[in-house]
Amino acid sequence: MNVEFFVIQDLHMDLLRKKVTSLEERLTGKSELEREKDGEFVKNRKLVKLVEKYKCELNEAHVEIRDLKARLLRTSEIQVCTCDCYCNCIDQS
Repeated sequence: MNVEFFVIQDLHMDLLRKKVTSLEERLTGKSELEREKDGEFVKNRKLVKLVEKYKCELNEAHVEIRDLKARLLRTSEIQVCTCDCYCNCIDQS
């Protein structure tokens, strides 16, 4: 009986070692997944900040384009007025 007891105990210890090893592997795998998830979260946050930056730049560009169009319109109006004045001067001479 003593031999059987030791064999059974040895088998039980082997099963416990395998279970501990399996649990450790699962825990390590979970840690790697968590780190990967955290890395993706950081990348996502950086991309969101980059998108916000580009949105601001785009809005500024739209404002600048609007201002330039307004200046161009004023310049065209001044040119038309100058042309009219020139024509009036020629007509009067």
